[in-house]
Amino acid sequence: MFVACPSINNCFKYFATTGTGKSSTLVNTLNALHLRQYQEYYTTIERVATEEDTSADYELLASLNNAAKVKPRILVCAPSNAAIDNVILKIMSDRFVDGKGTKYSPSIVRVGAGSTNPKVSSVGLKDVVNRIIEEGSDVSKLEDIVGTGRRELRRLQKDI
Repeated sequence: MFVACPSINNCFKYFATTGTGKSSTLVNTLNALHLRQYQEYYTTIERVATEEDTSADYELLASLNNAAKVKPRILVCAPSNAAIDNVILKIMSDRFVDGKGTKYSPSIVRVGAGSTNPKVSSVGLKDVVNRIIEEGSDVSKLEDIVGTGRRELRRLQKDI
């Protein structure tokens, strides 16, 4: 049974007896929420990327920072580490499905101590932060990625 929390927007509590498909239902619900939020994010990024390139760098960065505010973020809580690990493992194995039926792996960060499964440690906060630091230390690489993304988006828009 899903119960909405009236005092908090977009907050739900789900409970049922053992073996009734809670994990599958939760993962499918998370998939749907992620798709909806990702579409909002994509629309915002597309608008920034297709704007004329006459703005100053600081204006572009400000626009991208504003776009990042709508990036999909879903908080999942459970009464035990094992329960969270089970949800993460199910997402990692089943993956999410986009609007075209293609499977993809969403970005996951597990916060908290006491992971019950070694596979989940790869999405633990410490490991994720270390990867981000390693990837983000080269500013020219990031500029190349943004430029390539813009060119690809323009090419796709012409094809459409």
